[in-house]
Amino acid sequence: MSTDECPTDQPQAEILTELGNRVEAELPLLADHLRTWLQAHRTHPREISVSSDPEGTRSVRVWLVTDDIGDRDGSSRVVYDAGRKMFGLVMELQNGVLWYMGPYGSLVDTVEGI
Repeated sequence: MSTDECPTDQPQAEILTELGNRVEAELPLLADHLRTWLQAHRTHPREISVSSDPEGTRSVRVWLVTDDIGDRDGSSRVVYDAGRKMFGLVMELQNGVLWYMGPYGSLVDTVEGI
């Protein structure tokens, strides 16, 4: 798998702080049912490698924001693209590829897009 990165030289601690601050700032802007879902599925952010194409031939690194918890899970997870400073979605495809569908922009836009 080749790499399709939007690199950042930002230290991990700064990324985590920026990500946490943005989530906290946008959380009150979500509709109640979406806020409840996000709070339940929110995970400690960790960097993961996903595919930037549905075939799984190019990889990109993003930060996981939500994950499955066994209740009201779906095929999509919210991620943060530190290089672009935008939130986006990763979808698990039937072929097992974790496909980064690209940046959506804000956390609100991303969660509303699920």
